[in-house]
Amino acid sequence: MEHAKIRHSKNKIRNALLTILKEKSIDKITVSDLTKTAMVNRSTFYSHYADKADLIEDLEGYFINEIETILNTTFKNNSIENGVVMSIQQLIVFALEPVNFNFLKIMLSENGDPNFANKITQSISNQIS
Repeated sequence: MEHAKIRHSKNKIRNALLTILKEKSIDKITVSDLTKTAMVNRSTFYSHYADKADLIEDLEGYFINEIETILNTTFKNNSIENGVVMSIQQLIVFALEPVNFNFLKIMLSENGDPNFANKITQSISNQIS
C-alpha cells in the first residue's frame, strides 16, 4: 500500500495536470508547468514519474483499469445479455461520478490525449471479446 505522503504528492501532480489541461494542450505542458502548479519540486515529480508521458499513462491506466474491473465483474456474474446491459449501466454510473466525468471531459477535449478514446475503445473491445 502506498504511503499517505506519496499518495498526496501523486494526487497533487495528477490534479496539476488536469488543471493545466483546461488551458493548455497536452503536448505543450512541461514538467516545470506541472511542478509549479502542483507546488512540488522536480525531484518529487521524478521520484514518482519518469516523465510527463509516464504521468499520463498512470492516469489513463487507472481509468481504463476501473472500466476493465467493471466489465470483468459484470460479465463474470451474469449471462451475456444481462452482462451487456449491466455493464453499460455501471459504466455510465462510473463515468458520471464527478471526478471521473471531469477527467473524461478534460482528457477527451482538444487539449487532452488524442489517443485516449481509442485506448478506452480498445480496452472495452478486448474485455467483451
